[in-house]
Amino acid sequence: MEHRKMIRTAQVLDKIARVCCIVLYVVSAVMVVCGLVGAVAVGLGMNVSFLDSPEVNLGSLSLTLTEDMISAPFTYRMTLCIGALVVGIYCFVISRIGFRAIRSILAPMTAGRPFEAGCSRALKVLARLVLVGGILPQVGGLCFNAIQSSCIDLSSLFASDAGTGVTFHYVFEVNFIFCAVILYLMSYVSRYGEALQQESDETL
Repeated sequence: MEHRKMIRTAQVLDKIARVCCIVLYVVSAVMVVCGLVGAVAVGLGMNVSFLDSPEVNLGSLSLTLTEDMISAPFTYRMTLCIGALVVGIYCFVISRIGFRAIRSILAPMTAGRPFEAGCSRALKVLARLVLVGGILPQVGGLCFNAIQSSCIDLSSLFASDAGTGVTFHYVFEVNFIFCAVILYLMSYVSRYGEALQQESDETL
């Protein structure tokens, strides 16, 4: 009973992973195209209306500013376009590697053999992917925010006797490290299960 339940669950999860992978591919393609088109338009000096309203994020509060607040319009707009391009490529690579590893783990489970050779290796790939996928967005986001902030005249925005300065704080999330550690530990458990599976197959 539990064996059949595992097979059905793995089949459902595999279908969900396939659909999610396709959706992420489409989203990635759209972002890459938008980034390329926007970068070309900005480089040619064309007016791109949706890039003319800068935003300042203050936690859960977002301020939409006028175009006059942009001190470096070209850098600001080009940064947005390149950011969309980089995020699109990043999503494509992460989704391709990640979902391939996930489906390689689910494939033997759909056949009723959860400890087939290669599952432990796929779990290690996922662990490394979680580490890289946790570090790169935060570093990229920090660089992106620094460039964007330098292009906006924040001194005029906060020009008041009530404030004496503007300070940026960035919190580095580390939750992904624990997820990566758990996946690494699971890979060793899976490797032990693969050894038992191989021993059972040789015995039979």
